[in-house]
Amino acid sequence: MENEPDNTRTKRLEQITGMFMLLMWHTSRRYARLLQPFGITFPQFMALSVLYLHPERCTMTDLSNVSPHQDPAAMTGMVNRLMKLGLAERCRSETDRRVVMVGITAAGRTVVEGVHKTFTEENASLHQDITDEELEFAWRLLNGYVQKEMEHYDWIRQDAVYREMKMVEQFMQDPVAFAREEAGRS
Repeated sequence: MENEPDNTRTKRLEQITGMFMLLMWHTSRRYARLLQPFGITFPQFMALSVLYLHPERCTMTDLSNVSPHQDPAAMTGMVNRLMKLGLAERCRSETDRRVVMVGITAAGRTVVEGVHKTFTEENASLHQDITDEELEFAWRLLNGYVQKEMEHYDWIRQDAVYREMKMVEQFMQDPVAFAREEAGRS
């Protein structure tokens, strides 16, 4: 009987996983609502955010590589829509005319900053009754949870989890540079 899993623990872990999924669902719905006045969708906002974070134009391949669930053909359509809205621009590479480069316009930067400001203000209002100590505790707990998830994967050695967590931070700063660096390691 010692090898039988603790049903209470198993149930709690399933509930936590379910809560993460519910949080992702609610967050994406919240973003969809917040993005309506800006006239863009969540995937469009994610692509604009990548362009915003990267200090220079990037290739369509770069943009597709860091955009979840967007193959190159879908990304091309999305960039076309962003261009029609005046939020993104496309040009040929100066070093290789076959390569298409994508960048964010001043209007696109304004949209990303406006969405970020709106989301930050709403976040502050929604969570105003949570103390700084509770936020710190939640951050440490979630950070530990993410580390345990990373330790689970075969390709991440135990001694490399801290490095992987730093890589997540790097990704959040500039997804394109991160993806390029990862491709160079392969």
